[in-house]
Amino acid sequence: MKRVLVLTSSDLKNPMRGTPLRICAFIKEIAQGGMVTVVARSIDADDTLYRSIPMPVGSAYTRLRMLRDIVKREKIDWIFTPTDVDIKMVILLKLLCGVRIAIDIHGVANEEAYFFGHIGYFKKIVQGWLLTAWLYFFDAIFVVSKKMGSYYGAHARRVQVVYGGVDTLVFSHCATYRDVHTDRFEVTYMGNTRSYQGLSILIDALTVRPIPHLHLRLIMTGDQEEILSLLTAHNLDRQTTIHTDIPHHEVAALMRTSDVLVIPRPSIPMTEYAYPSKLPECVATGIPVVATDVGPVSELFTNKVHCVITTSDHIDAFAEGIAYVAGMSKEEREQLGTAGRTHVAEHLSWKKLGETIRGVFK
Repeated sequence: MKRVLVLTSSDLKNPMRGTPLRICAFIKEIAQGGMVTVVARSIDADDTLYRSIPMPVGSAYTRLRMLRDIVKREKIDWIFTPTDVDIKMVILLKLLCGVRIAIDIHGVANEEAYFFGHIGYFKKIVQGWLLTAWLYFFDAIFVVSKKMGSYYGAHARRVQVVYGGVDTLVFSHCATYRDVHTDRFEVTYMGNTRSYQGLSILIDALTVRPIPHLHLRLIMTGDQEEILSLLTAHNLDRQTTIHTDIPHHEVAALMRTSDVLVIPRPSIPMTEYAYPSKLPECVATGIPVVATDVGPVSELFTNKVHCVITTSDHIDAFAEGIAYVAGMSKEEREQLGTAGRTHVAEHLSWKKLGETIRGVFK
């Protein structure tokens, strides 16, 4: 049985969003086939799947020495870092201890930093080159899509695609499939107000092509006043219910009355080489989903078979996608939602994706 050390600077206690949830899913799957020790900033002390050790503090040298001692004491075979934040430390531990190392890359950090204005164009290019160089030290590289795998094509032989998965027990089938003639059509969006999440695309689409009897449900993180201001400017505030900072395990219950779930991400480098973690969760509910064709969406799903896929960055196309679901019969919505959920259960459950993860650490 292999001994794996998971090293991350992330906060894993009560995870509520994409990255921590993905890390926890990886840990759970690795623990099915090996002995796991987790070193993190904070962790769930009640989890019995792994041994947990707080992240060492102090200078870089002090932390390296303490981590080296952990590797030797626990007789570690593999070190897995689920982001590129701790990449240099992991490489140093490989050189010092002779262990194998693996990394999970589920976003392009330099593109994200450039998008938010934290770095300039030249620094973005340099950071991309550096990450590509650091990856030569790794024995296994997990990525979230085939598209991201091609981004790191120089390392193709060590790349393993593990899409974002879903726990089908948490996001269970909950669709109601109301009749099209009822006096309510509920559109549900999960995310925040940052532009890469696409809330403005949704609101513009609903403004361009109003839906009769619309009710908009927003499950959000962020400033509620900012959200209300945006809705008021488009005369949607009286038709909208806002839920903020909802624990991840409670989200599915709020979706239950929805007629359609929407993922309106724009096409920019940071979204094209990332993965909307909410996508398999939404499709798993059996509720029809409308998503823009960004990142791995078309790698995974067939338009109007598993969900409705629209052109990215095209307001009219996204409005047409929502209208398409609004015009479907109850039976047609059920057929679409059921096909999507079946597809997710067969290909995107963490149990299924875990086969690839565990195969690497064997």
